Amino acid sequence: MSSLYGVLGSPISRSSSAHLFNEYFKKHSIDALYLPLDCDTLRFSHIMPAVKHAFSGVNVTSPLKREIYRECTSHDEASSVTGSVNVVKISMGKLEGYNSDPAGFRYLIDSNGVEVSGKSIAVLGSGGASASVAYALRRWYTPGSVAIVSRRAGKSDGSLTDYANLRERYDVLISTIPYQHQESFLSQFEMVIGRIRPAVVIDIVYNPKVTLFMKAAALSGIRTVGGTDMFLGQASTAFDLWFKRKADMEELREILLSGE
Repeated sequence: MSSLYGVLGSPISRSSSAHLFNEYFKKHSIDALYLPLDCDTLRFSHIMPAVKHAFSGVNVTSPLKREIYRECTSHDEASSVTGSVNVVKISMGKLEGYNSDPAGFRYLIDSNGVEVSGKSIAVLGSGGASASVAYALRRWYTPGSVAIVSRRAGKSDGSLTDYANLRERYDVLISTIPYQHQESFLSQFEMVIGRIRPAVVIDIVYNPKVTLFMKAAALSGIRTVGGTDMFLGQASTAFDLWFKRKADMEELREILLSGE
């Protein structure tokens, strides 16, 4: 019987993971099947017994990265620091937790030649992805400053609590806000981008290629970078963890483009 892998989260209708992995498995004659598993926080406890029993590994996306963290018996450094897991290896019902977001974000930065060292950076969002981006920036680069910006009041991590606190000192603006929530933030995006006018705007969302956040920046003549390379970096990291061999990044890119 084929080994089972999948992506766990909600909504996942925009996810390209199943297409990407299944085509890559087919191309390399890997006896495995990758399934989309739409699951929110309310259904999480009900689906986990089946996942532990039947699957060899899963990717995890919003809103379950922190929930799955608590299910894991071990964690890599990135997931321990961020409290967020998005890649799981499963063996005999035990879950090993990893966070591929930092490696994926590093691949995005390097592939697109984005200069972050010495720059002032604002990261929009308060979930696991924003913590992962901040971790990557501090782990592999030397930014001048990194601010996490959130609308949630009462946070204890030193983050700014609202967009009104953003000032002109930010050179790079990074959104980690899920696409399905961006419409409610659009007017604030436009206000913030118009006020601080960063050199580059990054959105880690990869589908659609051009997000509402990126459109708002482009209208102001600002360079934009989407999340495609981060997604590819994440996928490559997951494959490496599951199969203990390197994935071919260019093959992954070709498969992703073929499914668009």
